Amino acid sequence: MSQEIHSSLLHELVAEQAARRPDAIALSLGDTTATYQRLQGVADGFAAKMRAHGVQPGETVAVLMHRTPRRVVGLLAILRAGAAYLGLDPDEPQERHSRLVAEAGVRFLISDLDSGLPEGLKVLTPETPVDETADPGAPSQTSDDPAYITYSTDEPSVVAVSHRSVNQLIARQGLTIDPDDVFLHGAPLASDAAALEVWAALTNGCRLAVLPPGPIDVDRLARVIAAEKVTVLALPEELLQELTDAYPAVLASVPKVVPAPLTTATAAL
Repeated sequence: MSQEIHSSLLHELVAEQAARRPDAIALSLGDTTATYQRLQGVADGFAAKMRAHGVQPGETVAVLMHRTPRRVVGLLAILRAGAAYLGLDPDEPQERHSRLVAEAGVRFLISDLDSGLPEGLKVLTPETPVDETADPGAPSQTSDDPAYITYSTDEPSVVAVSHRSVNQLIARQGLTIDPDDVFLHGAPLASDAAALEVWAALTNGCRLAVLPPGPIDVDRLARVIAAEKVTVLALPEELLQELTDAYPAVLASVPKVVPAPLTTATAAL
């Protein structure tokens, strides 16, 4: 990966792919798909709406949503607004969410949940209709600005991860990534593994297949890998071993397999 790519903002790289291959499929979950043109348009519209509600460049927006393509659109919208995202796990207690958002200085929350939300935040729902032709502007940013916030699975301690660091994380995997590749997204949102899945796919014009919401077990994982024709897989070594033991043919069908980057948040997988 060139120095120019290292210095690029993630959302700008996605926009380049949307301009280059607008009709290519960016996101899928079963029969539900979204093209790069649609992804970019909805993300831009939602980013403009966030800016109109007061989200400022450089701040952190919390995301408390189930694992869906809509959540991925929300992540891109946050970056497009010049902000960083803090992924919260819907299965964790409200008290923990409240401690994390307080430590990260969060004012805004994107959520699709009806209850159990941290108090004191302005909630934006991803179902809000948006103008897909809206322009959220181009906040002054560099690749050293935060893209997302990760944290420990024990005592919360938030750490900002820059756009540059994500680009370097992708490069360190040593993968040859082609636009026809299909990545699987199933890692906890606050983990480096999720950042690798999402941004390696979308910044390279690939399809990101989203694992349906719910617990991850090896049987379900194998079914989705086969159905989505996944070509790039990043899983914790323990889960890779389980998949090898239970479904060796399924794993053998995936040409590019790497161990998931280890962060403490990955332990939730």
